[in-house]
Amino acid sequence: MTVRTDSLTALTQRLAFLSYVEKNPGVSIETAAQSFCVSTAEIRKWVDTLWTVGYRRFGEREALPNHMIDFDGSAYEAGELLLTSSQNAAVPLSLAPDDADLVLSLLITLYPFAVIPQEIAASLTVKLAQIAPSERTVRAVKLNEAEQQQLAQVLTVRGIIAEAISSNRRVEVHYTDAGHKHSVRELSPVKVDWSGPAPILLAWCHTRQGVRRLRLDRISDVMLLGQPRSHVKRAQREGFSISADEEAIVTLVSPAPFALESLGWPETKLVSEGKIQVRVPVADYAWLTRWLLVHSESVLDIQPDKVKAKVLELIPEQASE
Repeated sequence: MTVRTDSLTALTQRLAFLSYVEKNPGVSIETAAQSFCVSTAEIRKWVDTLWTVGYRRFGEREALPNHMIDFDGSAYEAGELLLTSSQNAAVPLSLAPDDADLVLSLLITLYPFAVIPQEIAASLTVKLAQIAPSERTVRAVKLNEAEQQQLAQVLTVRGIIAEAISSNRRVEVHYTDAGHKHSVRELSPVKVDWSGPAPILLAWCHTRQGVRRLRLDRISDVMLLGQPRSHVKRAQREGFSISADEEAIVTLVSPAPFALESLGWPETKLVSEGKIQVRVPVADYAWLTRWLLVHSESVLDIQPDKVKAKVLELIPEQASE
């Protein structure tokens, strides 16, 4: 993937700027301009852009609903910056891993020139390190003690899971889902998929007794266990690669938490009251059909028609298993 440097710079600035405003509610436009070494006109340009289109991933033509940003209009007219709605905590996690790697590289490059305030650069560095596939050095950015511990935790989680896979052992993880519900799971990890908008751990979950795709950046703690892994081949067979050529658009009853969890909590689109849509890559129609049958109570529709036709063809075969 090729991304222009000026686009990366713009994205890095927006991420840093929004974090800055979030941490400094009511900050004046003049103070923000001084902090970022730009003009007040440039700050207003950033605000107008964020206000109008929110955030979008590289290659997306439309911003997703949970990427929209809102400022207080009265405060803005008075020369102050006050957010009334911000999804900034989720924005870095919406970058594809390779994009996160590129943005992290640029962030580290810009930091010595005081283009981005130190505390914001440090905070974004830790967030981006969660989803960047390479363990890039972040020594150029000064991290406080809490940030150093958080970064160490991120790298520890990745390291222990890699060790579990190579040594054929299970792990116990602390996991927080998209609904902020915490659980402790015993897993047989199979692989980490870095190809999507967030790194996904494919594993057999002994706690839930099924294949799970868990977002790696939502694992807060991990412990290597002595028991050997099991159900690995089944997880490999039922798990699917998100680099598939075809894609299904599935309409679900909102919020359908178990169906979404089995997909690694993908981003969703609100269709209407009580209905959401998710994009499901199709590498294995048998897997997709089994998934739809398991979650049939939550599934309202599937498109396009050629995918639906193939699934309907396979349902009698899958239902008899």
